Amino acid sequence: MHEILEPVWLAERGPRRDVLQGLIMAGAALHHLTQGNLAGARGLLRDAARHVEREAVDLGLDTGAFARELASLADAIDAGAVRGPGDLGAAAPIPRLRHK
Repeated sequence: MHEILEPVWLAERGPRRDVLQGLIMAGAALHHLTQGNLAGARGLLRDAARHVEREAVDLGLDTGAFARELASLADAIDAGAVRGPGDLGAAAPIPRLRHK
Protein backbone atom coordinates (compact mmCIF):
# COMPACT_ATOMS: atom_id res chain seq x y z
CA MET A 1 0.00 0.00 0.00
CA HIS A 2 2.85 2.35 0.85
CA GLU A 3 4.28 2.23 -2.65
CA ILE A 4 0.89 3.09 -4.15
CA LEU A 5 -0.16 5.88 -1.80
CA GLU A 6 3.16 7.59 -1.13
CA PRO A 7 3.37 9.49 -4.44
CA VAL A 8 -0.20 10.73 -3.96
CA TRP A 9 0.53 11.66 -0.33
CA LEU A 10 3.70 13.56 -1.29
CA ALA A 11 1.82 15.63 -3.86
CA GLU A 12 -1.16 16.35 -1.59
CA ARG A 13 -1.53 19.39 0.64
CA GLY A 14 -3.96 20.15 3.43
CA PRO A 15 -6.19 17.82 5.43
CA ARG A 16 -6.32 15.11 2.75
CA ARG A 17 -2.57 14.63 3.17
CA ASP A 18 -3.06 13.69 6.83
CA VAL A 19 -5.75 11.13 5.98
CA LEU A 20 -3.55 9.60 3.28
CA GLN A 21 -0.70 9.39 5.78
CA GLY A 22 -3.03 7.50 8.12
CA LEU A 23 -3.90 5.02 5.39
CA ILE A 24 -0.20 4.45 4.72
CA MET A 25 0.38 3.93 8.45
CA ALA A 26 -2.51 1.44 8.58
CA GLY A 27 -0.88 -0.62 5.84
CA ALA A 28 2.45 -0.57 7.69
CA ALA A 29 0.71 -1.58 10.93
CA LEU A 30 -0.95 -4.56 9.30
CA HIS A 31 2.38 -5.60 7.80
CA HIS A 32 3.99 -5.46 11.26
CA LEU A 33 1.13 -7.53 12.62
CA THR A 34 1.56 -10.25 10.01
CA GLN A 35 5.27 -10.34 10.89
CA GLY A 36 4.53 -10.77 14.61
CA ASN A 37 5.72 -7.29 15.63
CA LEU A 38 2.85 -6.55 18.03
CA ALA A 39 4.41 -3.47 19.62
CA GLY A 40 5.06 -1.87 16.24
CA ALA A 41 1.61 -2.81 14.98
CA ARG A 42 -0.20 -1.51 18.06
CA GLY A 43 1.47 1.90 17.96
CA LEU A 44 0.95 2.33 14.24
CA LEU A 45 -2.68 1.21 14.48
CA ARG A 46 -3.39 3.91 17.06
CA ASP A 47 -1.50 6.58 15.12
CA ALA A 48 -3.21 5.58 11.89
CA ALA A 49 -6.63 5.76 13.54
CA ARG A 50 -5.91 9.30 14.76
CA HIS A 51 -4.71 10.44 11.34
CA VAL A 52 -7.63 8.87 9.47
CA GLU A 53 -10.32 10.31 11.73
CA ARG A 54 -8.61 13.64 12.48
CA GLU A 55 -9.81 15.62 9.51
CA ALA A 56 -13.32 15.93 8.16
CA VAL A 57 -12.24 15.20 4.63
CA ASP A 58 -14.77 13.93 2.15
CA LEU A 59 -12.96 11.22 0.27
CA GLY A 60 -16.23 9.43 -0.37
CA LEU A 61 -15.12 6.80 2.14
CA ASP A 62 -16.25 5.96 5.66
CA THR A 63 -12.92 6.81 7.27
CA GLY A 64 -14.55 7.16 10.71
CA ALA A 65 -15.60 3.50 10.73
CA PHE A 66 -12.17 2.48 9.45
CA ALA A 67 -10.47 4.48 12.24
CA ARG A 68 -12.67 2.79 14.86
CA GLU A 69 -11.76 -0.66 13.51
CA LEU A 70 -8.05 0.17 13.58
CA ALA A 71 -8.35 1.30 17.21
CA SER A 72 -10.35 -1.83 18.04
CA LEU A 73 -7.60 -4.04 16.66
CA ALA A 74 -5.04 -2.15 18.77
CA ASP A 75 -7.29 -2.76 21.80
CA ALA A 76 -7.41 -6.48 20.96
CA ILE A 77 -3.61 -6.56 20.98
CA ASP A 78 -3.56 -4.75 24.35
CA ALA A 79 -6.10 -7.21 25.77
CA GLY A 80 -4.02 -10.18 24.66
CA ALA A 81 -6.69 -11.40 22.25
CA VAL A 82 -4.18 -11.00 19.43
CA ARG A 83 -0.72 -12.32 20.35
CA GLY A 84 0.49 -13.04 16.86
CA PRO A 85 -0.62 -13.37 13.28
CA GLY A 86 -2.30 -16.70 14.03
CA ASP A 87 -4.76 -14.92 16.34
CA LEU A 88 -6.10 -12.58 13.70
CA GLY A 89 -9.06 -14.86 13.08
CA ALA A 90 -10.27 -14.02 16.61
CA ALA A 91 -10.06 -10.28 16.00
CA ALA A 92 -12.83 -8.30 14.38
CA PRO A 93 -12.09 -7.98 10.68
CA ILE A 94 -11.17 -4.56 9.38
CA PRO A 95 -13.73 -3.82 6.67
CA ARG A 96 -12.80 -2.47 3.33
CA LEU A 97 -13.13 1.25 3.02
CA ARG A 98 -16.58 1.75 1.57
CA HIS A 99 -18.15 4.66 -0.15
CA LYS A 100 -20.51 6.53 2.12
